[in-house]
Amino acid sequence: MSLLSTAPIHLGIPTTHFDEAKKFYGETLGLKVVREAKGVALFEGGQETKLELFERAEPANAPQTLGGFTVPNIEVAVKELKANGVKFEHYEGLTVDGIAQTSPHTSCAWFRDPDGNYLVVTEWKE
Repeated sequence: MSLLSTAPIHLGIPTTHFDEAKKFYGETLGLKVVREAKGVALFEGGQETKLELFERAEPANAPQTLGGFTVPNIEVAVKELKANGVKFEHYEGLTVDGIAQTSPHTSCAWFRDPDGNYLVVTEWKE
């Protein structure tokens, strides 16, 4: 067994708009800052997960899905995030009210952070 197979995973997200992104992840998404230094903020998620926001001088070449949040009820999560001002992506023929049924067992909803990076909320159904 690999040492990493039991290690909690953390996600690193670059930003060119640090203060705006910190507010988005902290206030809009409701994540708690557990450590901060100049140009870096570490947020805590569920089950020992961490999200590290770090300032960079130039944006990434293209927006991409950087990571996501697994939730027990996607409809509730999307409604809560919309109430906090999050705008979900709409894909014609795929999403209804921001939610896509991507397989018989999976629903997803994508949104962007202040840098245009995509994040996804996912519900895995048994």
